[in-house]
Amino acid sequence: MVWRTLGNHGEQAELVDKAWSNVEAVYQASAELVPGIVSNLEVVGYVDQQTLACLTAFRDHAMVATLSAGNLADAEAVAVFEAA
Repeated sequence: MVWRTLGNHGEQAELVDKAWSNVEAVYQASAELVPGIVSNLEVVGYVDQQTLACLTAFRDHAMVATLSAGNLADAEAVAVFEAA
């Protein structure tokens, strides 16, 4: 009876070791993904920063040239508006 309990304990210990090995493998796989995720986020951040800079510059440039009913006859004002 005692031997059977010890034998069962050995099997349970093996199952625990196997399960723990699986947990460690999952943690390792997750840890290996982190540098790639960080790299991708850095690229996305750079693209977002460049996009914001371009949109801000475009908006500022577009706001400089305005055309109103009063200066439609002014060829220079129309040319500046068209250039923007």
